[in-house]
Amino acid sequence: MIDPDVQDIEPEEENGQAGGDAKEKEYQHVIAPTAQFVFCGNCFRADTYRGCNFGCRYCFANCRENAYKPIDMPGNVALARRWMDQALNQGQKHNIVLEMLNRRVPLHLGGMSDPFQSREWKMGRTKEFLKITREFNYPVSISTKVSELPKAYFEILDPKIHTFQISLIGVSADYIRRFETNTPEPEQRINFVLELKERGFWVSIRIQPLIDLEEALSLVQTTSNFVDYYTVEHLKLYKANSPLIRVMLPLLATTDKHYPLMEDGIKWAFATRQKKENVDAIRAVTTVPIGCGDNDLHECSDSLNCCGVDLMPPAFENWFKYNSMYIKMTGDRTQWRPTSNCDLLLKSKMTRGGEGRFKTIKEAVDDYYLQLYGPDEQLRLFGEGG
Repeated sequence: MIDPDVQDIEPEEENGQAGGDAKEKEYQHVIAPTAQFVFCGNCFRADTYRGCNFGCRYCFANCRENAYKPIDMPGNVALARRWMDQALNQGQKHNIVLEMLNRRVPLHLGGMSDPFQSREWKMGRTKEFLKITREFNYPVSISTKVSELPKAYFEILDPKIHTFQISLIGVSADYIRRFETNTPEPEQRINFVLELKERGFWVSIRIQPLIDLEEALSLVQTTSNFVDYYTVEHLKLYKANSPLIRVMLPLLATTDKHYPLMEDGIKWAFATRQKKENVDAIRAVTTVPIGCGDNDLHECSDSLNCCGVDLMPPAFENWFKYNSMYIKMTGDRTQWRPTSNCDLLLKSKMTRGGEGRFKTIKEAVDDYYLQLYGPDEQLRLFGEGG
């Protein structure tokens, strides 16, 4: 599930802006940080396609794209090679993307669309991207809903720099099909998780969105013996996303179960107390670490990042730590952050402050932290308190 705050940014080139018009034949924003950097340590996304044909009815991105119709726009992965060469071989750091690449901040492949959707088997953009990351030995966590990969992909993938986050919201085929129209069956995805573990990969399951607790519990009880991490994030329906509302509310109503969504002005969502009780119920049936993707539960996670990137192999050690979740859980504001202008990251009307309010990552994160948690005495430990 894609968060509505996700925004992409066009890396600035020496003579103007990279990227291009949406009418171009290739998607230009193949690597970009997102506006989630204020609270997320896995905010440096990569997408090899624009749009997705898996037809997940709860997906924010697909609802923005005209009711799940895929935008047939493959990513310009040659840009990824160019930017990695500039950052890693030439040492260029003149924009925020190059700064993060130079730092080797792990990439999250599939931040906006599934990298292994059906178009991949004809176009091969993800395969080419994976080759590039292997060439540069660059760490990538891969989010996907697929249930198998061809042998040729495993010949490229390396467990030292590639990890997997398999998205699955339950175990019952009927339940899954109510909310996902074109994804593999749950049993197939569970078997794929097991295969990945047998091949030596770090693998998590993303229960995003959590809608039905019983389904989530069954999933965890079925997979606990062969998964490294669970990420749990509850369903939320933002009123500003009217296509999503029109699709999801009737689906939730046409069931014999009651899903206690509450209206809080801008969205319908589970109450914080209910979300915490759900996470506690899941924690009671597994010893596997759990990350809480809901913004109001981040610090209830079993690790310092709700995707578990801090528990991934050593190649992922430079994950982005200057964010509200990490600061709240450690009190540490000394971590690295880019210094380039971040204004374009905040261009959305749905992000705090909007375009033009903050120029640096530090300013934006510090403001978000203050709004979320208020003045924090931890700041005194690092010379930033009053």
